[in-house]
Amino acid sequence: MNPKQQQILEAAIQCVHEVGIEKTNAKLIAERLDMPTSLIFYYFPKQHQIFESIVMYIVTANNSLVTELLAKHAVRSAKEQLMLYVEGNFRWADAYRSHGSVLMYGVLSASHDPVIKKVVQTAFSGGEERIYHMINHGVAEKEFPNSLVPRDIARNIHQLIVGSIMHFLLYAEVISVEPYVARVKSAVLNMCVS
Repeated sequence: MNPKQQQILEAAIQCVHEVGIEKTNAKLIAERLDMPTSLIFYYFPKQHQIFESIVMYIVTANNSLVTELLAKHAVRSAKEQLMLYVEGNFRWADAYRSHGSVLMYGVLSASHDPVIKKVVQTAFSGGEERIYHMINHGVAEKEFPNSLVPRDIARNIHQLIVGSIMHFLLYAEVISVEPYVARVKSAVLNMCVS
């Protein structure tokens, strides 16, 4: 991605954060950047490509932050990986609130827009898959009981994380991220031992 595309995506994120998906368009983004609308369409010929690119940009930023956190701590156990994964996602949501709100708009819009639904499902499937591999590793290493159904647990953990982050973003101005991290970590551990 070149710097101009990144600039357009950052402006688009701010527009969606401020006015929602339905009201964000190439004209609004161009006005925000003081550039011709044709330049937006040069990089993103179709309106839906802007949202698709925003979501992938956000997911890449989230994935980079979480991966960096995992690498920094050189964790070995699946339990440690899961705990850092939870923490990393909340750190991301706290640091990039506008990114989180864009994903929240996407989730809310997915029920009536099949293109947005597909983009959001694709974006979220990577997180669920990552959790699935952590759970599988934990079962193989006997950290977690072999009675767990990794795919189901991964889906439930992912839904818990996404839902908790959405709740955090709604109340972030009045509530610290720490209680969310602690509660979700505790719930994830409970899910992995039962």
